[in-house]
Amino acid sequence: MRSLPLVLTSVFLTFSCSHPPQAVLIDPALATLTPPDTTVLAGARIDKLRETTTYQRHFAGAHFTALDRFIEETGLDPQRDLWEILYAANGSKSVLMVRGRFSPTDLEPRIQREGVTHTAYRGYTLIGNENSSIFFMNQTTALSGSTPVLMRIIDRQNGGLSYGIPAALMTLVRTLPQDSQFWAVFLGNTARLPVADSSNLGNLNSLLQTVASGTLSANLRQGLNARAVVTYGTDAEAKQTSDSLRGLLAIGRTASSKKPDVARVFDTIRVSVNQREVELAVNVPQDLVDRVVGTFK
Repeated sequence: MRSLPLVLTSVFLTFSCSHPPQAVLIDPALATLTPPDTTVLAGARIDKLRETTTYQRHFAGAHFTALDRFIEETGLDPQRDLWEILYAANGSKSVLMVRGRFSPTDLEPRIQREGVTHTAYRGYTLIGNENSSIFFMNQTTALSGSTPVLMRIIDRQNGGLSYGIPAALMTLVRTLPQDSQFWAVFLGNTARLPVADSSNLGNLNSLLQTVASGTLSANLRQGLNARAVVTYGTDAEAKQTSDSLRGLLAIGRTASSKKPDVARVFDTIRVSVNQREVELAVNVPQDLVDRVVGTFK
């Protein structure tokens, strides 16, 4: 019995010294600007992406509409000036928040195009129109998106208040690996694939209407390591989606039979279902990424 206190002390120290895996890192300066009605949140650590072999070899010239528009309007160099981006949307309006190296006094006069006005609003300059604008909060933070959304963010900041990522989304964020360079989380049926409803993939859009939530994380440090988890309303809906995904993967694998490297990529994709959750995991080694991307250049 004398050893019981020692055993309890040992157990206590074991649990006290063990640390749960940390979630993906989000710059607090961006997190506090996230509108409270956000249902889709996506982030990218541009500075960390630039360090990966996969990005340097294959994605340095990739284009993303919202970011491309921001770069075109400001003349910023994403290879040098941008550190982190956070995209928030509620299904109808969105805002792109950017951390980087800015000089508002130099950049604001640069943004000149037809229909653009420079509007003073509570100590800031909104550059755009009544629908969409861009403004520089300071030398390291810029925002672009729906003008009414930007105005509400400014109002909140000037009132000495902040928003913060909604609790339901933050719960999903905490499940993402800390080393993710790109990630996304969403609530409800706000996700949709950019394909025609009449296509094979269009069937998945119908299934996405029953989605409760979802997450996506990607790490390009050693090839491509990605994981997506989608939660449905019922077990049956989850099983239907997993069956559809396996069928699409089988079709893709067969269609790529004459391209061994592409077929190997399909072999690295795993689909699993656990009650209402469907998980899709991809782990493509660097040498295979290099060869497959090379075939499409």
